Amino acid sequence: MNVQVEQNGCRKYPKWLPVSEKYPKRNHPLGKPHEHQVRHVRLHIDIVYAPKALLNGTVAPSQSSIAYSRHLTMDAYTTQALERLRDLHAQRAPMPPLVAKLATPAVLILGIVSTLPPPGPTRVMFGLTAFTMLWGYALTHWEAGAYFFLDAILIISITFRWALMVLFGTPEEDYRQIHDTATKITGSGPLHKRIFHKLKWSVELWACWRGIGWNFEDRHQRKGPEQSQTRVKFLITNLCWIGANTLISQLILSHVFCRFWPEAVSGKPDLWSFPQLNRHVLVLCQLIRDWLMLDTEYRKVALVCVAIQLSSPSRWPPLFGNPADLYNVRNFWGRVWHQTFRNIFTKFSDIAADMLGARKGTLIYKYTKLYVGFMVSGIQHYAPPLFIPSEKHGWGMFWQMPIYAALITVEDFIKYCGKRAGIRDNGRFWIRPQFCCFSLTA
Repeated sequence: MNVQVEQNGCRKYPKWLPVSEKYPKRNHPLGKPHEHQVRHVRLHIDIVYAPKALLNGTVAPSQSSIAYSRHLTMDAYTTQALERLRDLHAQRAPMPPLVAKLATPAVLILGIVSTLPPPGPTRVMFGLTAFTMLWGYALTHWEAGAYFFLDAILIISITFRWALMVLFGTPEEDYRQIHDTATKITGSGPLHKRIFHKLKWSVELWACWRGIGWNFEDRHQRKGPEQSQTRVKFLITNLCWIGANTLISQLILSHVFCRFWPEAVSGKPDLWSFPQLNRHVLVLCQLIRDWLMLDTEYRKVALVCVAIQLSSPSRWPPLFGNPADLYNVRNFWGRVWHQTFRNIFTKFSDIAADMLGARKGTLIYKYTKLYVGFMVSGIQHYAPPLFIPSEKHGWGMFWQMPIYAALITVEDFIKYCGKRAGIRDNGRFWIRPQFCCFSLTA
């Protein structure tokens, strides 16, 4: 094909697209590309920029597109890398059982170690490289089952917390203990003592997610009898609670959940195909079992930390709030449900509000924090589908959380209209419709 035919037949090519006779020849800095790379880019150019004659098959692919494709080798390498990443993700092997058991403790240790170096680029690059390599390798090599659900959430939460500590702040300045026996980070003394105190401080910080005894403690935190219990009594009480939680969960599964699960259903059923009563009862049963499961795991960690004297019983108040406050969606997520990751959501929402220039006390500030917090929670809940194959419902793990933010917005609007109409401000009035909404969206 000569230049004249090219100019007449390829008038829809961009003006900057050169022809082979006019384009200067030079050696590519990355060397000669492979033929399959050139073919891929040439195909892309021909599809995107080809004229009608080319699409009709009356004109063959031009030599100019081949020449131009040689100068897009970087695009070819990028496309090839993305395709390789997709293939690796599709050909992942089952996660080894030992890796699944040690994944969360290993990532937590990485978080502790990453805060040991002094503030500066070395600490940032060390942690950033380690977490990036960890996530990149895990997502391209392994897939897991439902047993890894909680671990995936914990691992991404540790990653989020590290980013907030190191990338968006300085933990030595932002976090401090507020009790008399607080561990001090000293800049003087023997090297081994300074390292020991920094390590102890870092372990205590990473072991405390709700800010108990620190300057980021949640003001809605409910206190219990653990504030005055001895160490031995605390251990015995928690052992009893662990046994009771396990027994109650099993009874609910055997005598309630299984009774409302349709007998003819097998495999992976669609919950929306169940009768409405069954659907609500199953959601409620699963909510209670999740409650008991999380409380059990929390008490196990408390047992270990108190037994080895890493912390005192007063640092382990009840995981969940008072069930009497469960009369609307806002209270469910803000006071009753566990607040383990509240500091993470609050920090990210504060960053977003600052970026928007929203002033504290305004509606923009209030709802920016609300929606950003739930969106971060959605990303956190999307971590399990990254490891547990779920083609149909994977994104539902993300979108369920912004839906709760929308429900809270509707709830606030209803309360606002009620106040304007002269209705007494009693949140318990809204318990029934909000519980129905929760059951339908869970």
